[in-house]
Amino acid sequence: MKKLFYISVFVITLLISINVKAGTIISWGNTVYDSEKMMASDFVQVSGGASHSAAVKADGSVLCWGYNGGGQSNYPAGNDFRMVCAGGNCTVAIKTDGSLTAWGYNVYHQLEVPAGNDYVTISVGHNNALAVKTDGSIVSWGNTATPPTGNNYVAVSCGYTHCIALKTDGSIVAWGTDSGYGELTVPAGNDFTAISAGDYFSIALKQDGTIVCWGKINTAPSGTFKAVSAGSAHGLALRTDNSLCCWGSITSAPSGNNYKAIDAGWSHCLAIKTDGTVVGWGDNLDAKSNPPTGADFKVLSYGDDHGIAIRNDNSLFGWGHNNSGQINVPAGNDYAAASCSVAHSLVLKFDGTVIGFGDNTRGQINVPSGTYSAIAAGHFHSLALRTDGSLASWGNDTNGVVSNTPSGNNFVAISASASGFGSRTGFNSMALRSDGSVVCWGKNEYGQVSNTPTENDFIAVAMGTSHCVALRSNGTIACWGSLSTPPAGSNYVKIAAGDGFSLAIKSDGSAVTWGSVAAPPAGYSYLDVAGSSYSTGPAALKSYCPYALIGDLNGNCKVGWDDLNIMFENWLKSDATADIAPVPSDGTVNFLDYTALAENWLIDCQQTPGNPACVAK
Repeated sequence: MKKLFYISVFVITLLISINVKAGTIISWGNTVYDSEKMMASDFVQVSGGASHSAAVKADGSVLCWGYNGGGQSNYPAGNDFRMVCAGGNCTVAIKTDGSLTAWGYNVYHQLEVPAGNDYVTISVGHNNALAVKTDGSIVSWGNTATPPTGNNYVAVSCGYTHCIALKTDGSIVAWGTDSGYGELTVPAGNDFTAISAGDYFSIALKQDGTIVCWGKINTAPSGTFKAVSAGSAHGLALRTDNSLCCWGSITSAPSGNNYKAIDAGWSHCLAIKTDGTVVGWGDNLDAKSNPPTGADFKVLSYGDDHGIAIRNDNSLFGWGHNNSGQINVPAGNDYAAASCSVAHSLVLKFDGTVIGFGDNTRGQINVPSGTYSAIAAGHFHSLALRTDGSLASWGNDTNGVVSNTPSGNNFVAISASASGFGSRTGFNSMALRSDGSVVCWGKNEYGQVSNTPTENDFIAVAMGTSHCVALRSNGTIACWGSLSTPPAGSNYVKIAAGDGFSLAIKSDGSAVTWGSVAAPPAGYSYLDVAGSSYSTGPAALKSYCPYALIGDLNGNCKVGWDDLNIMFENWLKSDATADIAPVPSDGTVNFLDYTALAENWLIDCQQTPGNPACVAK
């Protein structure tokens, strides 16, 4: 029976993505984004930083996405925010009561915001921040030069070593350090309405709609504009016809005449459209400009600072770093699988062909001819499972990861290690045979090869940078290599591995992590998980329901036994410890929550969307 089971798994490998439920993509840890939250159409203000972005919504809530290594994207909850500003490594916001709050790095005391409830605007630089108070004075904190005195200022902006301010009379002042480009030599006149400072240059908007630039970039586009923003070495402006204009290191911008707000990050641009949605372009490292958006993803792969996903229509979407073209996904609607690593990606089509793109310095995208049923992108090598059950490897052969590929026609699943930190370089591959046994080859520094279990009851494998993970048929997990202690339990259904960490999904739809990675967000709607390199963090695919249905605790748009079991798992837990939010606002999962769930028992919003309990999000 076991052999027949594995044969059936092999036969449906190419067809599996057809029946996979589509959902949203989230990432946590060093990189943060949520494709469902990015679908919002009520953004009113946006801000680009060095490696992350932030926005305020019409309901007063804040959203951040991009790099989170210092907590700069760990945005606070609440609906009392009026303005947000993403800086070099922290984020500062003005609340509706006029007070300031900040999160992220605090090396230069950027988070030690001044007290008071009288702030009207802010600007955050690399390691410093400025704010204008209601009395027109300027306050500064962090690693910054002392601002000018007086009570006649309406706007401020932080550059790299210089700052500028707009006075009530329409003139501009500058202070700080001139790096030799004339950053402190402001233009004369009293007809300026807006300002923005870049690294070594600044931009100002005049009353007649024209733009003036000075410093390292001292030329401006012609025409009339109504908003300006300076990045590190580029300028962004909103024309009076609501179209966009870029110059400097970024010269292209989305087309159209439907934009209402803009902001330039260090190396990327952001804009809010008239429909309230956000668009981004430019550098997309850490997904700061163009993270996944939508709820129609069904296959997920995560590499070193980039990801590839397959949408419900079987097309591809790539995001993240693109220094080698690793997210330049091919067109078409016939893709079944994707895998990405350091700087190259592989995709598998339904006809069994494989396409590689991105870095090819080791020949890792030179796919051998043949038809395939599974793919795995390694550190600088690639691995694929042929439709006849044999393996093919190509690319870098360090530690024999290519030349020592095992022979035979009895393989049903594969995995390859990706990039790692320090000595944890990814030169391993592993495969699952049809008899349930596992084989590993390549580097053996931590026993990745020699400590491979001899059992034959495995049903899935996942290769980390220097450790291996395998899922047994009884739902337990085995680990060996540099990370050898798996979580307890026998209710696991999916596994994944990254650099120094692993992930798994339980039968109830919840996710767990172990190793050097943050715990996943609470919930019971996980469909798939993906590991990555040390610099990025994990990602996951979650189920999505377009309806807010009370009692639907796993996001499948209906209330049933699964939800009841989840409620009992969290019974009598508080908001702080429960993996679900109590329905009534009494702070505890109790009989009141059970009653609320029972009122919607067996309601299925996909079958009966007109039911009053199915409230569209």
